[in-house]
Amino acid sequence: IKDIPYNNVLEIGCGSGELSKYLKNYSGIDISEKTPFIVGDAQNLPFEDNSFDLILLLDLLEHTDDKAVMNEVYRVLKPNGHAIITVPAFMFLGSQHDIDNHHVKRYRRWELHLSRFKILTWTYWNSLLFPVMILAKKKKTQLTILPKSINYILQKILKLENYLILKNVRLPIGVTLVYKLKSIK
Repeated sequence: IKDIPYNNVLEIGCGSGELSKYLKNYSGIDISEKTPFIVGDAQNLPFEDNSFDLILLLDLLEHTDDKAVMNEVYRVLKPNGHAIITVPAFMFLGSQHDIDNHHVKRYRRWELHLSRFKILTWTYWNSLLFPVMILAKKKKTQLTILPKSINYILQKILKLENYLILKNVRLPIGVTLVYKLKSIK
C-alpha cells in the first residue's frame, strides 16, 4: 500500500488490529467480541457511504458471503478509493486447515465479485512454496512449530516474493491471491 494515498483506512476482519500500529487513521471491524475495535458484520458495515480511502480485506472473504461483503466495500469506499484483498487460492489445496478455520471456499482468479472495481493489479503469493503446500495438505494440521533455521529460510523466500511483487512481477501460481483494486464510481 506504499503507493496508495489515503487519509483513512478500514480493515475488515481486523482481529486484534495488529496493522493499526503501522497505518494512519486506522479503523478496524471484526465479528469477534474479542477485538479491541468495532464489533460488527462485514456484510452490514456500520459506516456511512463513501467513508474510506482504503479498505483492507486480508484473508476475510473465504469466511463470508463474498458478494455481499464486496457490495458493502463498494458502498463505504470513497470514489477512486482503493481496496487490497487477499484470499486463499485453489480448492484442490483445501485441507484440514481450511476446515479448522471455517473457510467457505478457496478462489480461482475470476471467482471474486469485482465488477464494480478496476483491478489495478493481481498476483499469486506464496508461489515458491506452492509444491510444499501441496504436500503439506495431507497433514491433519498445517500449524507446525519449525526449527528457527527452517523458519528463517521460509521467511527469506517470502521476502523474495514480496520484492518481486513490488517490482510488478506477477507470480503465475501460489497459495494466495492478492488484488489491488480501485472503486469505479
